[in-house]
Amino acid sequence: MNSPDSAQEAQVRATLRERTVQSLKEYLQQADYPRLQMTMMVTLTCLSGFIASWLLMNLGLAHLGWRYGVAVLAAYGAFLGMLRVWLHFEGRRLQLGSPDAEDAVDAVDVGSDLLDDGLPSFRGGAQLPFLPQSPQAPLHAGGGSSGGGGFSFDLDGDELVVVVLVIAALAALAAAAGYLIYQAPSIFADLMFDGVLSAGLYRRLKNVRAADEAGEWLPTALKRTAWPFAIVGALVVAAGFAMHGYAPEARSIGGVYAHFEGRDAGASEP
Repeated sequence: MNSPDSAQEAQVRATLRERTVQSLKEYLQQADYPRLQMTMMVTLTCLSGFIASWLLMNLGLAHLGWRYGVAVLAAYGAFLGMLRVWLHFEGRRLQLGSPDAEDAVDAVDVGSDLLDDGLPSFRGGAQLPFLPQSPQAPLHAGGGSSGGGGFSFDLDGDELVVVVLVIAALAALAAAAGYLIYQAPSIFADLMFDGVLSAGLYRRLKNVRAADEAGEWLPTALKRTAWPFAIVGALVVAAGFAMHGYAPEARSIGGVYAHFEGRDAGASEP
């Protein structure tokens, strides 16, 4: 057997991962509706956040900033849980040999055979059997975005800050949802590779570290999805603190709007 150096091993790992993930994306797009599945997950995630905020309010956490922050964390936890459930059932179907999954499973077999035969170079546009013979489409694309609405005239400084932050939070929420839905095939393929297939593919590499043999989905899920939630969470929390500073008695956005209407009516009286 040939003894590969670390640079060659890293190159083969990266090449096999990229090509296997591409095969998984095509499998998911043919066998399932990944964007529809992600749309349902995002909808349930938002619902989880609303429910968490409502429960916290009824438990006595009235401060909008802190409550919204905890609600975002709870929603992200629910989202990760849904990804784990999806990976369990989808990975089980893949491992049990669904007819639509044959090409994706062949990716692992071919990769293992290549590793057994040594470490060939993939420079020069070499092809693997499970890849389509067509130009590879870019894996990354931007998500959707959404703009804000209007509001009343004659806003003072505090009111303007609240309005801007609320609109920014809503726009970030729409953009994050659009990104997750658009990138769903790529996100699911990465999760399936790292959580289901990577252990079988890398186990036959020489001198592999034990940690590499244990398929781990959570680091991949955090890497692909944490930053949209972090941006949305930061803006939602900022909007919550701004609303609490503007209307300390308010327990919801409706209470903030009622405060604005009462203050505006009072200012217009002779």
